[in-house]
Amino acid sequence: NIFTEAMGRLNDRHRVIYVLMIGMHHTSIFLPLAVIFEIISYRKYVTWMTSAFQPDSTDEQYVLGTSAFIELFANL
Repeated sequence: NIFTEAMGRLNDRHRVIYVLMIGMHHTSIFLPLAVIFEIISYRKYVTWMTSAFQPDSTDEQYVLGTSAFIELFANL
């Protein structure tokens, strides 16, 4: 019920951000909600998403690039 209520509060732009994060980063269903509802910052999100990767690895660069795109979209 809590997840359904949280999803019901999202506007169209937030739903797109949610789908991008889930689709591009294969993250949990709750981490994008924490970013959207400003419980954590985009910077913290990126730190968590890249913590398992070697610095400057292809995986880290992918998350950094796609996160920048998502954050730009969120700020439009």
